[in-house]
Amino acid sequence: MSHSLRRIVLAGSLGLLGIATAGAQGPVKEYLALGDSISFGFNPFTPLGYLPDYQGYPQFVSAALKLNLANASCPGETSTTFFNVFAPDLGCHEYRAASLPLFVTYSGLTQSQADYAVSFLRANPKTRLVTITIGGNDLGLLEDTCDAEFTSPTAIAECEIKGLAPVYAAFARNLIAIYEAIRFKAGYQGPIVAVNYASPDYSNALDTDSLAGLNAIMLGVTAAFGGKVADVFSAFQEASVAGGGLPCATNVGLALPNPGIPLTCNVHPTVAGQQLIAQLVLKALK
Repeated sequence: MSHSLRRIVLAGSLGLLGIATAGAQGPVKEYLALGDSISFGFNPFTPLGYLPDYQGYPQFVSAALKLNLANASCPGETSTTFFNVFAPDLGCHEYRAASLPLFVTYSGLTQSQADYAVSFLRANPKTRLVTITIGGNDLGLLEDTCDAEFTSPTAIAECEIKGLAPVYAAFARNLIAIYEAIRFKAGYQGPIVAVNYASPDYSNALDTDSLAGLNAIMLGVTAAFGGKVADVFSAFQEASVAGGGLPCATNVGLALPNPGIPLTCNVHPTVAGQQLIAQLVLKALK
C-alpha cells in the first residue's frame, strides 16, 4: 500500500446548492450523507476547514434530485470510529476537538456519526436517500501501523498484506452494524447507496487489490441490507487507462495530485471526479 493511500482523511462537502447545516433536530432534511473525506469533498490544496471550497458528490446528488442535504461526514472517520469516537482514527476526533467546521451540528464530542444518523433519521422520517463512503481510513490505519514498525519497503508491504484479513473482518462487522443502526434502530427503509473507493494508482497492485477487497465486502454487505453500490473503482479505472493507471493524470483529471510529490495521485477526487461519482450514485438509484 503506497503512501498515497495513507490519509483518506478529512471529510464533508459544502452544499452550495441547497445544502443544510442544522443539527438532527432541525428542519426536515431529505438526504443524509455519511462517511469520510470523500463524502466531505476534501481538497488538500484548500485551507483546512474552509468549507466553501469543499465540493463533494453529495452536493451534486442533492442538486440533481432537488433534495435538501445534511452531510454528516467527518474528517478521518473509520468504520470503527463511526460508532466509537475514542477509537484510533485518521483525524476525525482531532478535527472535532479543534472545533473545525463540519456541515452538521453534532450534540458534542461524544456523539458518534452513527448516533447522529439515527437521531437524524428518527427526526426526519421523510428522508429519501442515505449515501455512505466509509472504510478507506481502516486501510490507512493499517499502513500507519506498519510504517511505524518497519522501515524496509518490503517489510512494510508484508506487514500490510498480513494485516488485511483482520482489517477486512472488522470492516465487515462494522458495516453490518452501521446498516443495522440505519435500518432497524432508526427505522429507515428508503434507498441506501454506498460509494466505493477508487485506487490512486491502478498500476500499483497492492493499493489496488487492497481497495478491491474492501469494495467487495462493501458490495456484499450493502446488498444484504437492500442497498446499492456506486462503482467508483471501476469507473475511475476505465478512465485512468489513458493516464497509465493514474486518475490524476492531466488527460484524466478525476483525482487530485499529491502536493509536493510529482507523478502520484491523492486519494481525493477533483470536482470533475466528484461529479462523476454523483452520476454513479444517480445510476445506482435507477
